Amino acid sequence: MFTLVATTPGFVNRWWVSDVTCIPMHEGFLFLAVVMDLFARYIVGWSMSHRMTDDLVLDALTMAHRRRRPSEAVMLQATKDHSTTVELVRRYSRL
Repeated sequence: MFTLVATTPGFVNRWWVSDVTCIPMHEGFLFLAVVMDLFARYIVGWSMSHRMTDDLVLDALTMAHRRRRPSEAVMLQATKDHSTTVELVRRYSRL
């Protein structure tokens, strides 16, 4: 039987997905952005803020990149609209 392991080279850090969720608190809302490696099913980056901005997702993406240090390009699927995703990728690629 062939089993894929999360540490298998060539599979980890190929596809990341990001999402933002709103958590109701007593004094307003808390926004949480997460980036997950699809193969490892592991949260590789996250960020929290009291405001939902593009920087929230960018901070989570930066954390993921610094923690995982991918050797090749990573495909990112974001849940926001297409124009916002393209702008985030442009801003991130300048880092």
